Amino acid sequence: MLDEDAIREIARLNFALDAIRGTVARGQGYIADYKGDVNRKIDDTDMKVTRDILGFAMRAHENCTEFKKLVAVARRSL
Repeated sequence: MLDEDAIREIARLNFALDAIRGTVARGQGYIADYKGDVNRKIDDTDMKVTRDILGFAMRAHENCTEFKKLVAVARRSL
């Protein structure tokens, strides 16, 4: 029932969500280093992981918004 644009958008959304999961999994090692050391300073690697997660999350949000618009258009055409 969905057109090709909607299908592509849901694929992009899934890619962004997979990227978030992968980045979080890789970042768990860095986060584990903080356990028991609340005074440890955040370093460049920590900031990169955080920026990557934020970027993927923003992309996922954009993809989700666009997908919802495409679904609404498809529903109106039924």
